[in-house]
Parts: sequence; C-alpha cells; structure tokens
Amino acid sequence: MCIRDSKRIESEYLQVLATQASRVPLPVFVADLIIASLAASYFHAAVWGGWLVLVALILVTRWRVLGHLPSRDDIPIERRVNIAIWLSLANGLIHGGSLVFFTEFTIAERSIQTLILAGLVTGAVGTTAGHLRTFLAFTLPVILPLALVWGLYPAPDISQLTRVGIPLLVLFLGLIFVGLAKEYSRFFIDSFRIRGRQSELNEQLQKALDDAIAANEAKTRFLASASHDLRQPIHALSLFTGALMRRQHSPETTEILGHLSTAVENLASSMSTLLDMSKLDAGLVEPHPAPLDLRAYLDQLYIEFLPQAGERSLELELVGSREAHVLTDSEHFDRIMRNLLSNALHYTRQGSIRIELASAGDDWAITVRDTGMGIPESEQERIFEEFYQIDNPHRDRQNGLGLGLAIVKRLSSLLDIRIEVTSQEDAGTAFTLILPKHQPPRQKTDSDASSVSLGGVRILCIDDESEVRAALEALLSGMGCQVE
Repeated sequence: MCIRDSKRIESEYLQVLATQASRVPLPVFVADLIIASLAASYFHAAVWGGWLVLVALILVTRWRVLGHLPSRDDIPIERRVNIAIWLSLANGLIHGGSLVFFTEFTIAERSIQTLILAGLVTGAVGTTAGHLRTFLAFTLPVILPLALVWGLYPAPDISQLTRVGIPLLVLFLGLIFVGLAKEYSRFFIDSFRIRGRQSELNEQLQKALDDAIAANEAKTRFLASASHDLRQPIHALSLFTGALMRRQHSPETTEILGHLSTAVENLASSMSTLLDMSKLDAGLVEPHPAPLDLRAYLDQLYIEFLPQAGERSLELELVGSREAHVLTDSEHFDRIMRNLLSNALHYTRQGSIRIELASAGDDWAITVRDTGMGIPESEQERIFEEFYQIDNPHRDRQNGLGLGLAIVKRLSSLLDIRIEVTSQEDAGTAFTLILPKHQPPRQKTDSDASSVSLGGVRILCIDDESEVRAALEALLSGMGCQVE
C-alpha cells in the first residue's frame, strides 16, 4: 500500500472514530452506572462516585477531541492517530479500573460486571473500525486485568476446573475479539479501496461523458453554423437540374434526368432535415409569434394534401370550428403540421385521415387522426427519438430518416405547444396539439396570387455563390428572361 493511500485510510479511521465518539458516550455511561450501582453496596460514595466522574470525563474528552481531529489538517495525520490511541488507552484503563470493585462482589455481580466489560470490548471492534492499535489500547487494559482477577480471586464454592477455566475463557474471548478486529480492519481497507476505485471510474466516466457531450455540441454548432454553406451546392444542383429538364432531350436522357431530379430532391430534403435538427439542438432557432387564423390555415393545408390522399385512395377530412385564432410562429407551426400529416399518409394503408379542430377551454386542440397501423404501447415513448422508425429496421432511406417526429417534438417545445399521443396497434394513431386561444385581429387582408409570364423580363441575379448565379441564369433564361 502506498504512503498516500495509507494516510487516506488513517483519515478514514479518524472520521469513523469521530462519528462513533458522538454516539457511544450515553450507552457506555449507562452500562457504567450499573457497575457503580453494584459497588454502592460495598464502597463509600466517594469511591464509586469518583470512578463514575472519571468515566464521564474520559467519555466527554474523547467526544470533543475525536470530533475535531479529522479536520485538524495542521496536525500531521500520524500524530492525530496517536492522540486517538492514547484516548482509547485512557478509556480502557478507566474501565479496567472498575475491577477494584470485583473482590467485594458476589458471583452474580461479578458475572454482570464481566458481561458489561466484555460487551464494551465487543462494541469496540466496530467503534474503532478494527484499527488494531486503537482497539488494543482499549481492550488490553480491560481483558488482561479481568482474567487476572478471576484467577486471583476465585469465587467460593466453585470447582478447581471452573477457577482455571474462567480466566482462560476470558483470555480466549480476548483473542477472538482481536481476530474480529483484524477482519473488520481488512474489510474496512477493502471497502476503502473499492470506493476509491469506484470514484476513479466515476471520474473517468464523467470525463468521457463530458467529452462526448462536448463533441456532440461541437458537431451541432458546426452543422448549424455551416448550414448556409452546406445548402448552397445542393441548391445550385437543383437549379441546374431544373434548367436541364426544361430543354429537349432524348427519351433515355429525359429518364436519367428524372432519376437525377428525384435523387437531388431526396438529398436536399434529407440535408435540410438534418441541418434543421442541428439548428434546433444548437438553440439557434428563435420563434417569431404572430396572429394566425387557424381555420383558414387548415383549409389551405387540407386542399394541398387532398391530392396526395387521393393518390393513396385515402379519405382526407377537415372538421371542427370555423373561427379559431392562435398566436404562434406560423412557419414552425406549419412544419409541425406537415410532418404530422406526412406521417399519417405514410403509415395509413387504407381508411381515412381526419384533421379535427376543437375548443378545449382556453385552448384550441388540433388533432391529426389516422386509421393506420398504430403504435404499440411499448414503442410510444420512443417515437420522438432521432432516427427511430417502427417499420424500418433495415434503414431503407426511401422511408425517410426517422426525424419527422423528433422535429415535431423540438418545435412543439420551442413554441410551447403541448403534444399528446393516443394510439392502439392496428387501430390508428392520433396526435393532438394544444395551443392557447388568441383574440382575432381586427382586420384581415387577403392576397391573391396570379400567374405571371416572365418572357422578355430583364432580371438581375445577386448571390455570393457563383454556382447559384450560373444555375439561376440557366433556369431563368430557359423561361425567356434576359439575365444579368
């Protein structure tokens, strides 16, 4: 054992002694009162009373001194341990001194005194944490005199075998107590080493965890800060692809361009989703609440998703209140609703999808309910995890990345929207968003979009990426524009 560990173990011993010194004075003093009460029948009060006062002084002194020793870093640890040993010796001597009453006691009273002293020695195994020198400092002044008085002053009317056997039995018990103290000490040291090893492992684990968190945060910050740079090449590729598809090609080339366009769209969608997740994790997304006509928005969303539902032979319904207004970030809220509806379309093979708008006290409840495959109860806690998909164990990218509901969860938290899920396997799923009601604005303005021909229009394109400028020029020129 190294010197450092030895000193740390000695410090642990002192801490145990300090703790026990505050607990044992009262029960020990009560035991000593029993001995003093027995002696009161044979000795003057000054004798047994003086002994009792000395016992009290020793107990109080040990309590006060041992209680401060662990924190006395100005005193070397070896000296503090020696102080504890000397206090234990004083305690043992004063208790061994009670044997001056032994010669006057009856055989029954001697037995009671012996049991009390043996009990104190037994307790010392634990109160000294098996620290051998401290334990022996208390035990030897008690056990050796006890065996001696039983040998020198045997009780009358007992056999010669008993007269010899009792002192030997006392000595034998003393040896047993010493063995127990050694075992306790070994257990204490092993426990110390285990706790030290556990502490080292905890520190290593914490460091590894901190490093992992730091690496994840660095990755998130990088992706969030590099979002624009990562999107620009894909944006340019989309524009070039669009420009190529507007030109005349052979059927084979047109088919290849179609596959290329699909691949670019999938890449753009996946990259956009990943970058959006990174920005959300990095805390770079700030909501901008504004009044939203909820029913008008849902009407528009219903019209937009109606053809997709028809392609899958699904019925799409919109039911509920005709007047509903909330205060929220319309862009992020739209992302939430689109993800929920896309999810419902993906997991519903037959039946219907309902968008329900209902009043719920001071809130509006928007529910997207489907008749799809449902979510097993055991999986419902995990559906908002990143990259988790119930029906895509082989990670087929055609089924998406598994980030839709993770984004829904993060955006809902960002906008203070409560989200609830109810589902039953093979019986469909319902996602409900809870938003506080908002007083509708006084005026409402509508803007109508109209198709505009760009033929012959002169357009100035400004962008810091040459590839994007070239792609825009190719696309707009194909529409008949004069591009600079």
